[in-house]
Amino acid sequence: MKSIKRMTVIQKHWRRPFVTIGAFAFVLLSTQSNAEEHGIDIFKQCGMEVQTTVDMSSCLAVIATSADEELQYYIETAQKDLDASYREYSDSMEKIDLSEENRHWEEYVRLYCGHVYHSFGTGTLRDPAARMCFIDLTRQRTHRIWTDFLARPHADEPVLPEPSTEQFGTVG
Repeated sequence: MKSIKRMTVIQKHWRRPFVTIGAFAFVLLSTQSNAEEHGIDIFKQCGMEVQTTVDMSSCLAVIATSADEELQYYIETAQKDLDASYREYSDSMEKIDLSEENRHWEEYVRLYCGHVYHSFGTGTLRDPAARMCFIDLTRQRTHRIWTDFLARPHADEPVLPEPSTEQFGTVG
C-alpha cells in the first residue's frame, strides 16, 4: 500500500511539468502547421530552418532582439513627439516621461517571463518558452505605445507605421 501512495505523490509532482510541456509542444506544433497552412512562417525572420530546440532558441533570440529594438525605437519616437507637444502646449499639458514607466515594464517582463522559464523545470523548452513570452509581451507593448502616443486620432497619418501584433500560438 505504501508504494501505491508513493507513486501517487511522484505522479502529482511530475504531472504539471509534463502537461505544461505537452501543451507547449502542442501549441508550437499547431502554430507552425497553422502558419504553414496560411503561408506564414514565424521563424523565417531568422533565415534558418528550425528543427531543434537549440535552433528554436537561437532563432527566437534573433526575433527577440529585433522586437526589443523596434520597441526602443517606438518609445524614443513617442518621447520626442511628447516632448515637442509639451514645448508647444506646456501651459495646458503635463510633461510625460516614458522612461520611468518603461523601467517598471521591463521589470515586469523580466519577472513574468522568468516565471515562464522556471515553470518548465530543467527541460530544453524553457528557454524558447521564455523568449516567446518576451517577444509576445514586447510586441504588445510596442503596439500599445503606437496606439497611445503615435497613432493620433486627429492626425492624417500616424507618426510611425502600425507595428506587428503577431503572437506565438495565435497565428491564423
